[in-house]
Amino acid sequence: MKEQTTELNKQSKPKNYTKRYVVTTYLVFWLGILLVGVAFLLSNQNSTVMNWGSAVASWVPTIILMVMFKKLVPGTTRRKWIKDAFAPRLKFGLLIIIALSFIISIGGTYVVMLNRNSQLSVNDLRNLTVQSLASAVFFAIIQGATGEEAGWRGYLQRYFEDKTGGKVIRSALMVGLIWSFWHTPLWISTGLPIIQMLLYIGTFIVGNLCLAVIIAVCYSYCRNLIVPMWIHFISNFLSTILEPYVGDVPSVLEARCWL
Repeated sequence: MKEQTTELNKQSKPKNYTKRYVVTTYLVFWLGILLVGVAFLLSNQNSTVMNWGSAVASWVPTIILMVMFKKLVPGTTRRKWIKDAFAPRLKFGLLIIIALSFIISIGGTYVVMLNRNSQLSVNDLRNLTVQSLASAVFFAIIQGATGEEAGWRGYLQRYFEDKTGGKVIRSALMVGLIWSFWHTPLWISTGLPIIQMLLYIGTFIVGNLCLAVIIAVCYSYCRNLIVPMWIHFISNFLSTILEPYVGDVPSVLEARCWL
């Protein structure tokens, strides 16, 4: 009788496909990055191959979400879910404040590093061209900003909030950890010595957790998916612009979101 009750409970308990979503997203992304790396080497390290390959790979969270949609989000359609994700009225004041905050904080980081490294100079920024800026904007848009956020924040953040009774920060930290370790192949590809790699991974995780909290808090204030996309874009764009002038100097910029 007890065995029958246990079996009945197992049958009546709905399956949790979220773990399967996370695992599948990891495996597909890691395989994709491996293929991009091979293509990069075969093309004599052509940066175009890496840029476009990374752009495609960054869409894995959204692609897997759409493939598994009926199991992950039962009771609605993909079209309605996407429409609802962008339906709330945007708070443009919030978007402006976010942009200014990132510009001030990352700009301040660069100024601090100028004082720490005599090889850096504000004049280095004059090397930026319209073409390099346009390329940075373009890839910052089509990579992580638009490719990941439907999965990480549109689905996973809200899933954890439902499971934790609306605890935004706790949910953000859970998403932040999943988001961070998703980048594992990129950590390995740096080729850094073990101590420096561990330091790099540590700063990366801390940076991602902080960014995940910022995104979650702003997203809870305005449930339009444009908000996390905008924050992700600003973070990636500014990091991409300043990274060539930072070099190997340890900084918050080394904890950037690559995708």
